[in-house]
Amino acid sequence: RLVASTVHRLMEASAPAPPSAPSTVALFGPSGAGKTHLLRGLINYWQEKHGEAAAEYVTASDFRRGLIAALDTNTTSEFRQRLRMRQLLAIDDLQHLPNDTYLLDELRNTIDDLEEAGGTILVAANRPVGILPNLSPDVRGRLSAGLVLRLASPDASTRQLLVKQVSHALGKQLSETAAVRLAYAVNGTANELFGAVLTLLAAP
Repeated sequence: RLVASTVHRLMEASAPAPPSAPSTVALFGPSGAGKTHLLRGLINYWQEKHGEAAAEYVTASDFRRGLIAALDTNTTSEFRQRLRMRQLLAIDDLQHLPNDTYLLDELRNTIDDLEEAGGTILVAANRPVGILPNLSPDVRGRLSAGLVLRLASPDASTRQLLVKQVSHALGKQLSETAAVRLAYAVNGTANELFGAVLTLLAAP
């Protein structure tokens, strides 16, 4: 419910500044839990509603490559302005960010500038940001000071609903019994469940 409430607040926030939204939101959970789906969805929604310049999605690798390219071409100011002018900035796969002092200083300053400007930064990782060993203590502290939300794999009732929705979308509605059995047989992520539904429906 907290994840849904937070996403709703971010969707309903008004540009240029989202006063009802927290300044930092950190999502964590296993691969396939839906972290990237949520981040991309929020960024796309904001861009459609408030314009391309209002929001941006990057991975941790994108952030690193962008900074290196900016340093090589003497365009660091442009790189910083591009990210820090956003009202909504999402950085995905934070566990892949190298433990580099200059890079982490850049991330810390990006967080600070966004917060000072009234923006929101969203990050996602496979573990809570407060225990990511590749992040410096000051970056971990800043990100942990906001909302830290866990995305778990769907429970049995949610898996049943997903099975029904996927089979319906594919035009091959499963029986209630089959949907329940499949939902209980696959105790994993939504992607694993989708794969199981496709395999079942493809069987002769």
